[in-house]
Parts: sequence; C-alpha cells; structure tokens
Amino acid sequence: MAHSPFGTNAAHPDNDGKARFFPGLGFNEEDWKPLADPLRKSAENHSVSKIMASSHGTQYILDGRIETPGGRTLLARAIWIVDVGLDMPCLVTA
Repeated sequence: MAHSPFGTNAAHPDNDGKARFFPGLGFNEEDWKPLADPLRKSAENHSVSKIMASSHGTQYILDGRIETPGGRTLLARAIWIVDVGLDMPCLVTA
C-alpha cells in the first residue's frame, strides 16, 4: 500500500509541516502523480544515503532533486521501505 507523502493530518506529530509544504509548491493531494513521479525518478537517479533496518523491513533514505509543477527544482529527502517478505519498495514519507 502506498503512503501519501503529503502527510494530510496536519495535527499528527510526524507530519512535520508536509500537509502545507507540498501544496505550497503546487502539488495537489487529489492528483498525487505529479509528486509521485518526481520522487520515483529521484529514487532511480540518486544514490541511497542511508540504509536502516526496522522490524517492518529495510528503509532507504534518498536525497535528490525533484521538479515542482511550477518548474522549480528543489532538494527532497524521501524514505522508502522494502517490507519484510516483499521485494517492491514503498514510499514511507518525503
């Protein structure tokens, strides 16, 4: 199951402002593909900066550039996980 990088619950302690940050750059939660595609491309084109084991699986932290709908390029950190027993990465947060 894919996790939303938007962090839609602004009151959640792990939100870290994502509920306002991504929409402020022109991304829209209802149409999440314009954010998912750059995050996926970033993962394909940038090296993993850190690997962490957890009880759920292996987490991979990547820092890379993504382009916003308005044409700005920014550095974004994304955390992906490969859950135990699976081989497909899933976005945890950005």
